[in-house]
Amino acid sequence: MAQTLKHPFVWLVLIMAVATGVYWFWHRGQQYEATENAYVNAHVVRIAAQVTGQVTTLHVDENHSVVKGASLINIDPQPFKIAVERASAQLQQARYMVQRTTASLHDAEALVRQREAELDNAKSNNKRAQDLLANKLVAKERADLTETQVKIAEAALDSARARLAADRADLGSAGDNNESIRQGNAALEQAQWDLRNCEVLAPTAGDVTNLAVRAGDIVAKNQTLFSVIDTSEYWIDANFKETQLEKIRPGLEAEIRIDMYPDKVFHGKVDSISGGSGTAFSLLPTQNATGNWVKIAQRVPVKIRVLDADAKFPLRIGTSGSVRVKIEG
Repeated sequence: MAQTLKHPFVWLVLIMAVATGVYWFWHRGQQYEATENAYVNAHVVRIAAQVTGQVTTLHVDENHSVVKGASLINIDPQPFKIAVERASAQLQQARYMVQRTTASLHDAEALVRQREAELDNAKSNNKRAQDLLANKLVAKERADLTETQVKIAEAALDSARARLAADRADLGSAGDNNESIRQGNAALEQAQWDLRNCEVLAPTAGDVTNLAVRAGDIVAKNQTLFSVIDTSEYWIDANFKETQLEKIRPGLEAEIRIDMYPDKVFHGKVDSISGGSGTAFSLLPTQNATGNWVKIAQRVPVKIRVLDADAKFPLRIGTSGSVRVKIEG
């Protein structure tokens, strides 16, 4: 063996092999930017009831999968059925009141027309009486009577017009545009909407988690009951050092390894790059304007969409992994 190692050709082969390996690793490093600071993420939908009531049926369990549109929970519908009947009756009553007020309004309009005709007739009679009085063809008492009748007709017309104005004010808008009917329609629609929402449906397909409700519980409107992890789309939040971002841009291909499945390679694509480092959006941002400042490379989140999620290797949000982004050029 020692004699073989002394042969110049053997040393040349070893040197070339080492050089080739170094070049390969160097070249590979130039083609990729990598980080092990990476975590699986997905959309999480928080499920809440839109009405307050008692849960009668729970159709899901912790960590179970659901399909979009599936029934999740049922809330006792009886109080909401009663509310629908009450709103329907109130709407019908509002329609009756509008009909009665409309009829009264038509009567008031007819009475105004009648009083206007009576006033015109009284004025005509008064004019003739005054003309006759000027020619001394009628007694003054007769002329005074017709003048009084004009004043009575004017007062009657004013009264009829006042009643008409009151009826118009009571009625408001006509027909289905009437305020009482619109209010009744809105109340009925709200009651019907509440009744429909006694059944909570899955807004997306996914896995149930953080289940915090059981059949028989009283739940409040907008109270979060559990969450559904949307399994239709996953991405990786890869935190690259700021010094690695120069050549990373949306659209580049990436290789993803999840620590749960060390032998499985997922493929992805750079979706977007955050507008700031992770510390910039923390509750207590780092204050660098101090005398003890030490420059540290900051990390910037890069969103990498997973292109080939595999049901045989289910991804779990929050789990860690590593990412290599292939750099072009």
